[in-house]
Amino acid sequence: MTEVTSAHISETRIPQTIQWEMATDIGKAVDTHEDRLKERLKQLGWDDDETFKIGLTFREWLVNAMVHGNMGPLQKEEVGEEAWDKVIEERQKQAQATGKKVRVTGSVSDERVELIIQDQGKETREFWLGHRRSPVKEGLMDTSNRGWYLAEHLMNSISFKKTPEGLEVTLIRDKNLPLPK
Repeated sequence: MTEVTSAHISETRIPQTIQWEMATDIGKAVDTHEDRLKERLKQLGWDDDETFKIGLTFREWLVNAMVHGNMGPLQKEEVGEEAWDKVIEERQKQAQATGKKVRVTGSVSDERVELIIQDQGKETREFWLGHRRSPVKEGLMDTSNRGWYLAEHLMNSISFKKTPEGLEVTLIRDKNLPLPK
């Protein structure tokens, strides 16, 4: 009979489950959960570059779930650059008052990350597909549509699913697969 040790178990690469729920808080909740994800990735052996890329993409889609899901659907072009921060502040208070949350589920291992981000908004898959365009504006990254750009360039897959509670966005990064060009 083979003795099972903790070293043997870690070599089996069992994925770690993620189940997080957070308030609609663009500041603290996003920072906290991005840091939690990056720490797990580092513990599993992901290098600093990959950890940064996955963390940045995750952060962007958390913000999207809050702004365009729980607070929206809302587009910067609709309210204007000058009014954007004030509108976000007001909408965030409304979303917090109604208790809207963002849920993150999925798994991470030393070779694969799957993150499912679910909001409690009314936006649809078509909302996202209709607002898909390059965020490069005058040679600089524009904050609009950055999530799309990051997911398409730093992850292997992005998909959407409408649920009775809101919209689920699934992000997948597999070390064994090349990134899209």
